[in-house]
Amino acid sequence: MKWSGSKQQFDKTILFAEHELHKRAMFTDAGLEQLFDQYPSEDIGLWTFHEHSEVYRPPVRGTACGVKSADLIEAVKKGHIWINLRDANHHIPEMQDLAAEIFDSFQDQLGQRTFKQDIGLLISSPNVTVNYHLDIPFVCLVHLRGEKRIWLYPSDEKHAPSEHIQNVILKISEEELPYKKVYEAEAQSFDLKPG
Repeated sequence: MKWSGSKQQFDKTILFAEHELHKRAMFTDAGLEQLFDQYPSEDIGLWTFHEHSEVYRPPVRGTACGVKSADLIEAVKKGHIWINLRDANHHIPEMQDLAAEIFDSFQDQLGQRTFKQDIGLLISSPNVTVNYHLDIPFVCLVHLRGEKRIWLYPSDEKHAPSEHIQNVILKISEEELPYKKVYEAEAQSFDLKPG
């Protein structure tokens, strides 16, 4: 991966990278099926989300136990779901190598050491919207297939109240935050494409 930016910019701005990971066989439909087969089906995070609104409605969680990998891929293509394989590099040997490659490039080019190296593989239907939420650790999003728009909001008391951050850290609540439609005008949005 080729990172833009420098060590001095880390934690002060959004950094971008170019990559060719999306060209690898593991991210084709057949490759994703093999990744699903290696991952514990009871740990697959399977979700659908309600339409984004100021009234919070929790996402609906499903289960993938007993579902064939090919059927999961078809459900993503035709449905309205979001799948998360958390800590994939701790379950799938191929993903261990990928994690090392990504985090090594990050350290080599930006001079930042990472203390927790895990990869979550997110696979979503084309029109799924993940609701307004807070990711506590620094997050590196590597986009592989299709096109997605992401919104990043200011990290201030208005957009991420301290009480809610504390509840998320202490696992009193999930990652959701109170959302207001006016926040959209205050967010930065990015259209992600493979590579």
